[in-house]
Amino acid sequence: MNTPRQSIQEAIPQPPVIEDRNTITDLKTPRRILKNGCSWWVNDREPAFWDRVEQGSWEPETFRVFDRFLDQDHSCLDIGAWIGPTALYAACRARHCYAMEPDPVAFSRLRENARLNPALDARMSLSPQCLAPARGPVRLGNKTSSTGGDSMSSLLFAESPVGWNTEGITLDCFLSDRSIRDCSFIKMDIEGGEFEVLPAIAEYLAAHRPSLLLSLHPRFLPDAPSRVAAVREALSCYRHAFTPDFRPVPLEIVCDPATFLSCYELVLSDIDSA
Repeated sequence: MNTPRQSIQEAIPQPPVIEDRNTITDLKTPRRILKNGCSWWVNDREPAFWDRVEQGSWEPETFRVFDRFLDQDHSCLDIGAWIGPTALYAACRARHCYAMEPDPVAFSRLRENARLNPALDARMSLSPQCLAPARGPVRLGNKTSSTGGDSMSSLLFAESPVGWNTEGITLDCFLSDRSIRDCSFIKMDIEGGEFEVLPAIAEYLAAHRPSLLLSLHPRFLPDAPSRVAAVREALSCYRHAFTPDFRPVPLEIVCDPATFLSCYELVLSDIDSA
């Protein structure tokens, strides 16, 4: 197992000082989150959610996957970072976490939480860009919220009444613009947008083989049977496919009609699970 840097795990004795409180809207009392020996601060607007994070009832397998694949010598990407639970944890575990969140409401809250952690400034970068098959303007929509920010915005919902125009960027451009050459792990949770993006990044995955924690949302597709084969092909470069609790599964699960009405996660890697 990889061991995080001790400097990041040291107790922070006092809440961080916010020099300009106007830069953080609706500032609640900063709350320190403790998780698996790591700690960070958040603007406590979602106390019940952060309780679940600390108590281990929110996506415990996700944190175990991060613990297995993140290390101090490599960077990672958090694509669909929402308000930052995984990005802040990854910043404690990896050399650097590059967090992408194109939903403007969620990005604002992600930025608020990141600003409360000056100790992580050098280990975390945020981007409001949307990972897309091509660089240029894209439309992001949300079907479950009247304002956004609920982690459910997607390229698939571009026609929804609630939506935003944002900057789309390819993975190659995102990495090149930031001179990222040490990415060994990608977490992707983009509410169905993966069916647009994965075929476009297949060459990168085949060439570099970063371990990948992938959330798949075929139930959001009106035409799942015609879309899953391209995703299966994009992932075929990997030696191993696992569930998030590291049970081996055949990659053909992506094309199994039994999964078309569900959402599920896969771990793809050339590294053994143990």
